[in-house]
Amino acid sequence: MSSPAIPRSPPRVNKFTFPDPFGYAVILLAAIAYYTFLSSNPIFPFSIFAAIFPTVVQQAILWGIPVIHALEAFFVMRPLLKKYKTNADNSGNWYLSCMLEGYPSIQRLNNLAEKSRKAAK
Repeated sequence: MSSPAIPRSPPRVNKFTFPDPFGYAVILLAAIAYYTFLSSNPIFPFSIFAAIFPTVVQQAILWGIPVIHALEAFFVMRPLLKKYKTNADNSGNWYLSCMLEGYPSIQRLNNLAEKSRKAAK
């Protein structure tokens, strides 16, 4: 008769990893969109986007992205940081990363936890 398996605690994640080039591209595109939609007279290539998107869509983007990322940080990132027992210094970095790039930061955190889990075996 075998004894029941002992449940393993989730791995600790006590470091922050920076985005890959795709993550930086996402942040750059978001910054360009904000510049384009907030500027009263954006410079040439960006003025095309301001002309294409109606004001309603621009406002939806300007207000929608931060709201969605804040909800994502609160309802997805926060429980993961608690689960992985991330210290306060790195938690702030993860929250900021989630606000800037969204889901790719959650993927990075999960990948880091998976690497920690494999290293512990």
